Amino acid sequence: MWEISVGNQVATLALSLCLGFILCLIYDVLRAMRKTGFNSFLAVFITDILFWVFVAFITFIFLMSRTNGEIRAYVLLGELIGFIVFRFTASKLWFKSLCVCFKLFVRVKRFLRRKTNIIYLKLENFITRFLKQTLLKSKNVLKSVKKLLKKASKVLYTVINIKSAENDSYETKT
Repeated sequence: MWEISVGNQVATLALSLCLGFILCLIYDVLRAMRKTGFNSFLAVFITDILFWVFVAFITFIFLMSRTNGEIRAYVLLGELIGFIVFRFTASKLWFKSLCVCFKLFVRVKRFLRRKTNIIYLKLENFITRFLKQTLLKSKNVLKSVKKLLKKASKVLYTVINIKSAENDSYETKT
């Protein structure tokens, strides 16, 4: 077992308080997202689980780096106190500013969605008209090609066509 000095313990406690502040900042981001519309049961359930897995991982990494992996009660208590102190002080202002930012983001997103829907509808109408015109033109071209193919069938060298071609040539000479 290795020795931890009092100065190192105080520094670890101060860092765990800061870590609690940071974790509360991250949690307030999730709260603001929920308040502005990301609040279905499944979304809340998944984000809460992911948040607490993240907190456990960060705490584990912090304990590994500061206390050589030993769980110290003052570190966990420092994180909790940092979280609670930030939650009841600066979190209110941070949360309100995040809600304003997310509401603005949602408004911009709705505006862009409306504009892109208008552009999409115009583009869809243009493509539909273009395809209808192309289809009509292709029908006319197919009719003319069909007529040309019917006339070209007399050029084939079959017994019937040879006799009809010879009759046509005699009739044109006489």
